[in-house]
Amino acid sequence: MDVVILIVQTATMIAIVLTLIVYNRQLCVMRNSAKGQHFLSLLQYIQSEEVRSARKYVLGTLANKKFSKWTAEDCDKASTVCASYTTSGAMLKLGLIDKDMLEEWRLSVKTCFKICKPLIDKLRKIIGPEYWIEFEKLYNKLNQDRQSY
Repeated sequence: MDVVILIVQTATMIAIVLTLIVYNRQLCVMRNSAKGQHFLSLLQYIQSEEVRSARKYVLGTLANKKFSKWTAEDCDKASTVCASYTTSGAMLKLGLIDKDMLEEWRLSVKTCFKICKPLIDKLRKIIGPEYWIEFEKLYNKLNQDRQSY
């Protein structure tokens, strides 16, 4: 009788372990699916007409304009770009997306950050040092990883 109980208990334990393995795999698939959905939402935002137009303006017009000559409109366009990349950085920090999803944006992030840095510095003096910090962290993360290749 003890042997039968031992066999039943062993079979039960094996079934529980296998069930946990299956659940773990399902959870991993769900996480990856959720990250894909988060990335698609981010992509819709980043590729919206307003953000694309602002990014084009920053990369074209503001790249060749001294910060001391920026107008309120210039600052608004740059702010839109900074906010979009801050959102991207925050989503990366929270684990909602993976860094490799943002690799294609490396050059844009790097260039936009350098162009917008004077505005970022100015606003941090007024608002606080953490303002748009996730944009800077994203810039540093993408830059750091590129240098380690």
